[in-house]
Amino acid sequence: MPTPSDSLVCFATQPSGAAGARNHTLVDPLPDVCVIHGREAPRRVKINVASRPTIPHDYQTNLERLTTLGDGPFGRWLQRTAKTHSVATSWPVCSACDAALRRPKLTAALTAAAGVGALVFVVVALLVGGQQTWLGIPMFGGIAALLYAPLNIVDPFEVTHAVTSLEGTEVSVLEPHPNFVAALKEGA
Repeated sequence: MPTPSDSLVCFATQPSGAAGARNHTLVDPLPDVCVIHGREAPRRVKINVASRPTIPHDYQTNLERLTTLGDGPFGRWLQRTAKTHSVATSWPVCSACDAALRRPKLTAALTAAAGVGALVFVVVALLVGGQQTWLGIPMFGGIAALLYAPLNIVDPFEVTHAVTSLEGTEVSVLEPHPNFVAALKEGA
């Protein structure tokens, strides 16, 4: 990891659980200041700050290798997941960051509920009125809503600007607000 500066702040972590575990916790608490906006943070949210390992990939593979579990997209996702370290923390957020976290979750929940509602409507309409051609519209709309709902979840990196090192030994905050850096220096 790069050396800390005013544009990069690092926090040490400690393993939580058994030796060799990929889950960690912060050693020192974070100040009650928003990392992005520099405002006082009235609330803290539980966030897992994850590392972002990269898996090298040979793009000149043939079709046979791409279909195997180890070289296909699913296999690469499994390899990346196996190397990811996570730090559980209580992250300080201002009202704007809190809204940025809550709004997509609410949208995802409402979209999923609308999708389930449309599918329930189709089932009830089929049971009561029999098969009708127009019922395909709410059926496919409900399926599309259920597939779209998870896409609304926001990545915690957008609110924290933090990433865990590849070994899980520290959390780095990229480009923190000067008020956050000042609060860190006051607390040290």
